[in-house]
Amino acid sequence: MILFSVLSSIFIGLGILFLVTWFNELELLNVLSFGTSGPFFFLVLIIYSLLGTITAFLAKKNNYRILLLIFSITLLIYSLIITYVGMFGFREP
Repeated sequence: MILFSVLSSIFIGLGILFLVTWFNELELLNVLSFGTSGPFFFLVLIIYSLLGTITAFLAKKNNYRILLLIFSITLLIYSLIITYVGMFGFREP
């Protein structure tokens, strides 16, 4: 059961690192997004968030699990908002 806590922490860390490198335009972003661009770029961020949330639900029930759920759900909501803005907010008229 501790494996799911560790996996959730890793996926949350990857999602946060993905956002930080994206906003700072660092070269590590190519590694984290597997060199994708366009809609698949946003999909990678959502996958990191979903995997973090799923593994947090499967983690052992304790206070650490609650923190993992809060962080992963926050990351998921944030990534969905960014995806919505990126896909629909920047369309050309």
